[in-house]
Amino acid sequence: MEVYNDVLIKYGLISKIIGSLFYYRPCDYSNKGMFAIVNIKSNDENNDELTGELLLLLNEFSISNIESLISTHDEYFMGIGSMPLPPWGSVYLDRESVIFGLSMQEFKTFISRVGIEFETNNNDPLDHIGLMFMALGELLDIQQQQPAMEEINELLSCHLLPWSQYYIDQLCALLKTEQSTTSAYFLLAEFTRKFQQQLIEEFNINIDKKQIFKY
Repeated sequence: MEVYNDVLIKYGLISKIIGSLFYYRPCDYSNKGMFAIVNIKSNDENNDELTGELLLLLNEFSISNIESLISTHDEYFMGIGSMPLPPWGSVYLDRESVIFGLSMQEFKTFISRVGIEFETNNNDPLDHIGLMFMALGELLDIQQQQPAMEEINELLSCHLLPWSQYYIDQLCALLKTEQSTTSAYFLLAEFTRKFQQQLIEEFNINIDKKQIFKY
């Protein structure tokens, strides 16, 4: 059980970090507690592969031009200007491909039931890829103290993975063509794709089969 708790701690931290990178504007890292995380360094040669890749990802954010990071984040994850690939689940899961759709309402009901609250930017839809990963991180933290695996499984199988796998695959392909200006976010998408697969295998997730209606 001690090893299992180590996994929960690691996966919980990773979920919160990548969720924050997707959701928060880089210019807000300081007041969101992200500045120290992005600039974290480690000389531990015993890091596992996933942790090592996370550290490389964070290093890429720390050395990237802040204005370029802000521009990419605003375009891809906030909808400022043209948005190539919306980061909200209901755009993909609702037949009309709208934000604040039924799937978002279902996720909102779910996080309310499990006691998770978010302070969002300008009343944003709650099914943002970043917020969903942060919610997962919260549940993984809870599981260290009391049973929450049923809720973790529900979040992954019903609310996140039915659309996020498709979204991340599309995001990787899109950002790959623009790596000169989006390398940090391309690495984030690639890392998230690998992390999702590890979550599926670690927790034996059976993903609900839901139709994707956009792209």
